[in-house]
Amino acid sequence: MTAKPAARRRPIVVGLDGSEADTAAVEWATDEAGRRGAALRLVYAQDLPSWVARDARLRARVTENAEARTAELFRWARDTVRERDAEVATESRLEWGTAAGVLLNAAREASLVVVGAAQREEHHIALRPVASQVAARAPCPVVVAHEAEGSSPDGKVVVGVDGSSASERAVGFAFEEAQYRATGVVALLAWGYELAVWPMVPEEGGSQRDLAAAALAESVAGWRERYPDVPLEQRVVPSQPVRALLDVAPEAALLVVGSHGRGWFPGLLPGSVSNALVRRSSVPLAVVPANQG
Repeated sequence: MTAKPAARRRPIVVGLDGSEADTAAVEWATDEAGRRGAALRLVYAQDLPSWVARDARLRARVTENAEARTAELFRWARDTVRERDAEVATESRLEWGTAAGVLLNAAREASLVVVGAAQREEHHIALRPVASQVAARAPCPVVVAHEAEGSSPDGKVVVGVDGSSASERAVGFAFEEAQYRATGVVALLAWGYELAVWPMVPEEGGSQRDLAAAALAESVAGWRERYPDVPLEQRVVPSQPVRALLDVAPEAALLVVGSHGRGWFPGLLPGSVSNALVRRSSVPLAVVPANQG
């Protein structure tokens, strides 16, 4: 079979680290590439300390070893992609530098950056800490893919909402993903504050739940019109954002949040929430920047 034409689309970058987490990243990214008609760019970062770089013979030896090691890793990754979807095109790159730096540089040309997270991360240095750094600064969405047991492949796309610009982009990404997957969107606004701490509330503004529901409806209205065929469910939950999103995660195919928040409702979906979900989510998580490149 011939590869799908993907020259006009930005590739999906997959960050590999040689751990068991790579399987989740490659499989998720392959499925996504098939949905989007995009190519995969497999990237491995190898840091080169300055004291090694200064010694020509030592640098040559380290380079040779890294190239041999990554050649085997890339061969495995390409085989995995081919077995899962033979029409997805791949390219592979060994890049020199820190993992976060390499992935941030690759993100400039990417539609998505995907890294993996395994269930037993105590046995290796996983990319999950790197994901937090990349998600906070990347110009494109960053997806932390998890092993299949934690998610519902046929589930909906769940997006956290707070009314900020980051939240608005996250909602748009969620609708786009739901359309690709032929599923629905669950837009969730979690609140755990009393009205007294929100000085913007008018004296006759109604109950906090009513205000939250109105803010949620306003946040999704434009995207709902743009994607009229995507089913939408709106939920207002009296809970902290991290807990609310983790509670709904088992019914989700994908969680989506903004990289930075603080919109109409104070304290909702700040960067600390996306960081907490990167560390704790058991399902695939997309962190979407407010201003995409």
